[in-house]
Amino acid sequence: MAFVASVTIVIALVLLALSGLPGHQAPASNQTLLGEKTIVFVGDQSGIAGETLVILKARYSGPLVEITELAGLSEAATKVNASSLVLFNSEWLVGKVGEVALTDFFKSVLPTQVKIVALGGPTSLLFDALEPARNGIFAEGRNPAYDNPQLAGYALKQATSPNGTISYGDTILIGYPESALSAADSVSNWE
Repeated sequence: MAFVASVTIVIALVLLALSGLPGHQAPASNQTLLGEKTIVFVGDQSGIAGETLVILKARYSGPLVEITELAGLSEAATKVNASSLVLFNSEWLVGKVGEVALTDFFKSVLPTQVKIVALGGPTSLLFDALEPARNGIFAEGRNPAYDNPQLAGYALKQATSPNGTISYGDTILIGYPESALSAADSVSNWE
């Protein structure tokens, strides 16, 4: 019995020692592995879009801004920065491509280099909606999500040349995730 008690004490001391070492501390309850990120979710939280949102909210601390109406987009734009994620249930985009409020939203947030993702059904509508905000985003008739994959994303990325010239390039994410977890992994790992 004394042997078991001393082994228990040794294990407890080792655990206490490890918990005090840098890199071995448990994160505080409001921290996550991937840091703080504002998530703007547009549409109905159903299907793969809603399921992916649940996973992403668990991975990132930070506020969630939910939008269901076009009118909410202009206020949401003020909360977006480079570390934000804009996530659309692609069904929400049906009938809204070309709407001034949606185009203005994209014009406002694209320069922040925010990641914009559509999940679910007609994901090609994301690129159709982005086109008026960033003319020439893709060659005419060459929508990268033409076949409506489950996951489509776009981000504008800034690069600086050795001589200091700033330029922008397109980063596109297309995927056929098997589950909301694999969709969340794709979005989280997208550079």
